Amino acid sequence: MIAQNNESMTSAAESIFLSNQDYNIRKVIRERQEHERYIERLKADRDKANAERDEALKALADLQAQLNKSQEQDKKD
Repeated sequence: MIAQNNESMTSAAESIFLSNQDYNIRKVIRERQEHERYIERLKADRDKANAERDEALKALADLQAQLNKSQEQDKKD
């Protein structure tokens, strides 16, 4: 290879390699950060959905209790 016999070419090839390697590392880091943000959004959405479900279940239980109370009252009358 030409770069093997020429110190300047070897240095240039090495610089290019290191530059590309740095780019690839930054790319992988960015992709990982994007993935982590995506996972955090999913967790937040899941937590919000769970909270809404819990509120709905509580409201349903309250309505069921009111219905039972009303039915018991009707039996007494």
